[in-house]
Amino acid sequence: MIPVRFSGCYLNILGIWFLWLGLGANGQADRNKRFNLYPFAFFTKETSLSLGAASLLFFPDPKDTSAFVSNMQVTGQYSLRQQWNAEWWYQFYLREDRWRIFGFADMNQYPSLFFGVGNMPMEGEAYTSAFYRIRFSALKKIRKNLRAGFRYWFEHFRLVESTTDSYLLMHPEISRQSSPGLVWQYDSRNHPLFPSKGILAESSLLFSQTRLGATHRYASGLVDFRHFCQVRPKWVLANQVIFQWNSDNPHYNQLAMSGGGRILRGYFQGKYRDKFMQVWQQEWRYILSPRIKWNVFYAAGHVYRDLKTPPGPLLASLGTGLRFALVKKQQLHIRADVAISRHGDKGIYLMMEEAF
Repeated sequence: MIPVRFSGCYLNILGIWFLWLGLGANGQADRNKRFNLYPFAFFTKETSLSLGAASLLFFPDPKDTSAFVSNMQVTGQYSLRQQWNAEWWYQFYLREDRWRIFGFADMNQYPSLFFGVGNMPMEGEAYTSAFYRIRFSALKKIRKNLRAGFRYWFEHFRLVESTTDSYLLMHPEISRQSSPGLVWQYDSRNHPLFPSKGILAESSLLFSQTRLGATHRYASGLVDFRHFCQVRPKWVLANQVIFQWNSDNPHYNQLAMSGGGRILRGYFQGKYRDKFMQVWQQEWRYILSPRIKWNVFYAAGHVYRDLKTPPGPLLASLGTGLRFALVKKQQLHIRADVAISRHGDKGIYLMMEEAF
């Protein structure tokens, strides 16, 4: 989803729903329908009126009774100011989950704010960028719960508009990332979208290569560890630890970024960005009904330049939110979260799926 600033906050949103077609609106429909369509609309100062639609497509395998069901999500939106966004997310569990292929592709032209690089942000500069990205991962099962495979990330970024004295003009207006690499995954979760127990641990190492079309050559690594535990019949405790690093000198748009709708909610996405980032997040999720959940979450972390430099100020945030299962059988939720950061930033989010 796209971060949009509005009246001192920012919305990382799927819109304010004005119509729900009723596909998947009850348990019987969940079992019989594979396709769901949801129009939406929203309004902000930067975008004016925006209209769009999201579609969900599931591919149930009658031979596989597990909760891991192949699916795709497609979202598109367009504003009266000619700003647009299109996204395609996919997760395929093939040959009885012996192969997993997942990732996304998106392209957009949208406004945002740039606060500089490092843990001492400057005043935000308004700018508009256009970019398209491809994220692809293919993993093969090695043994129970353990998989390994190939990952490729591509991104083409172009600065469309900024102020005449912008700090951004000191950097190349166009950057490309073309990064093949390896990924390792351990997954013992009981459900891919709303787990109540198990572990998801993932580690990847990518190399952005100029000979493959990249404008910057560097290596990047990611360690993502998640643990889920049902502490009471209706309470689920979820924890996540993230460590991200980059070598050499990536473009500012490819640095590790805090904030947004998934990591350190409450901060503007990218307000704190640098070569290294470490974050811990925790959520308490309460099951009000099969369709409705409520949660409380908090997070803390740092961004910093290198391992020799002491981490900057502690980034911390907390918030609460509600979830509604659009597709009850697969537990695909739309979530509405409100968060506030230690530094006074605020965020409101309406998004598909859990933050982690």
